[in-house]
Amino acid sequence: MNVQFDASLAAIECNSMPLMRISDFGFTFVTGTPRVFKSICTPYAPLMTTGTKRPISSDHPAPTQLVDAKKAAEMLGVSIASLYSYVSRGKLGRTEDPATGTSLFGVQEIQEFVSRRDRGKRPDRVAIASLDFGLPVLESGISTVEDGRLLFRGHDAAELAAHVDLETVAALLWGLPTAKLETGVLADVPPGPFKAGFSGWLAQEAAVCPSRTSWATSDVLQHASRIFQTAAAIGTGCPDGNIAVHQRLATRYGVGQGDVDLLKAALVLHADHELNTSTFAVRCVASTCANPYAAVLAGVCATMGSRHADFRAALDTIQRYAKTGHYHAPQGRAAITGFGHPLYPQGDPRARTLLDALGSRPHLAVSMAVVGDLIAQVGRETGKLPKNDFAMAALVHALALPIEMADIIFTTSRLVGWVAHALEQYAHPTLIRPRARYRLVAEHGA
Repeated sequence: MNVQFDASLAAIECNSMPLMRISDFGFTFVTGTPRVFKSICTPYAPLMTTGTKRPISSDHPAPTQLVDAKKAAEMLGVSIASLYSYVSRGKLGRTEDPATGTSLFGVQEIQEFVSRRDRGKRPDRVAIASLDFGLPVLESGISTVEDGRLLFRGHDAAELAAHVDLETVAALLWGLPTAKLETGVLADVPPGPFKAGFSGWLAQEAAVCPSRTSWATSDVLQHASRIFQTAAAIGTGCPDGNIAVHQRLATRYGVGQGDVDLLKAALVLHADHELNTSTFAVRCVASTCANPYAAVLAGVCATMGSRHADFRAALDTIQRYAKTGHYHAPQGRAAITGFGHPLYPQGDPRARTLLDALGSRPHLAVSMAVVGDLIAQVGRETGKLPKNDFAMAALVHALALPIEMADIIFTTSRLVGWVAHALEQYAHPTLIRPRARYRLVAEHGA
């Protein structure tokens, strides 16, 4: 077998040998005997093995339950020509049986596609579906997910992570006239663990900050800078805002200079993520004209739930796998911790960026081998790809950091986006107040 590969994906030539893929992440994955191979866009993602079947449209994880083209077209309610049009446009994945050359399609992927497509046929269902990764409900110029990329005001977040720090991204998202957020030395650092100390400080400040009927941008930015400085000071133990957050974190937790860029990248990548749950909470509070401390506190409270950035659960999964070498998928329809983001069917770019950076460090090879094996096993069993909370857990695992570090990075980073959304919401006079669809539930025994 002759192997030629570039920075992102091995280009393989083989006869009857299994197809082998080598990524920046440093892991090799094997699948069946190929005839045609389409370059996959997620460097760390394994090509899933499905018995005698292999991925052709490999931008989509290999499914476990398959149907032929005729049945797939029937499920979609379209012609076979339209079915292949969906494939060519990247809307559906396709695999091929190497023994017969028959095209096969994933049942679950077809069902999910039909669900998304048909949401617009009933207005009431559109409204309900919008609350669960559905149609956009608010206009925003801060960030968006487009073609598998996360964009901050039109800039690719992954590219920003390679070149700038969080303070620069704050200036970008807040619309500051300076190249980066300028902060000074904080006089008093609230005591206590990070999340408890920061949320307690926010609550105190929210209670004493005078209420207003409107908020000028300059006033919000003044409070925002203070919020950012306080979060950074509590998280790093260093009140000197003249030192970048990632440098202060590295100093506090003993991260070597060769790995400081990993902290910087993690901070930048998590600065915003469209209208996620915590951000929506921030915008709802800001729409009432509550002060910035109250708005940011709403975001922090939302992150305390296990369905929002559960880094601890993701780290537990990695650590259990490191001890046992086994991963057991949850039963039924339970979510897989750290895997499968609905907005990124081809893989979360935040996870890809962090995992590839971690996998490129020779001194982290042993720790990351465990992570790579786990990703491969989950991929084979579920077809799911890792998302950001798994990548953050991998960062903590590889650098032997306390799990609190993930919370510090995420909250300090994401409050940048929360403030940007609060600024945007303060500029709108509308109160966010959706309606509920009333449904009377009969009492038991009635």
